Amino acid sequence: MIALIMLVAMTLGGLALVRSVNMTNIIAGNLAFQQGATNSGDTGIELAVNWLEANSGPTLYTSFAAQGYSATRGDPAPGQSWDAYWRASLFAQAVTVNPNAPGTFMAYTNSAPNAAGNTVSYAIQRLCANPFAPTSANAGCSQPPPTISTGSSSKGAGVVALTYSSQVYYRITSRIAGPRNTVSYVQAIVAL
Repeated sequence: MIALIMLVAMTLGGLALVRSVNMTNIIAGNLAFQQGATNSGDTGIELAVNWLEANSGPTLYTSFAAQGYSATRGDPAPGQSWDAYWRASLFAQAVTVNPNAPGTFMAYTNSAPNAAGNTVSYAIQRLCANPFAPTSANAGCSQPPPTISTGSSSKGAGVVALTYSSQVYYRITSRIAGPRNTVSYVQAIVAL
């Protein structure tokens, strides 16, 4: 009788151990997919920066939805997630990276995964309120302060004023959809 009770207890313990190991493997796999998706987002950021550098100047005062570019900023509504904002606002202008020919693009679709099974898309927003030249008073562009003072605790070091040239900020949002319903977002702010 005691041997039978011990056998049942050991069986239950073994089943619990197998279930725990399986759950740990599933969690580790999900974390690996999430990390892989986030790493794939760099592709979208780099291609967006390349596009901005190739199209700098007055070209960027107007939106190019087919190229994933908006000349005005948009932000999620209070309480709205980035995924909901992407689907409501950025989805229409998003550009999907063609995994078969890096540097080329195609219309947004979830049927073009890269070797890791991730579909990378991006959208670029100029951080300006209106589509005018950044020097225009009506543009409302986010810009660095014209001067920044630095100081030191060293006696007699003084203060040096650093001046910056006028730059315009751009927000690049890269959305990565991967295996196991993995969705990851990577954002970068660049100044040109």
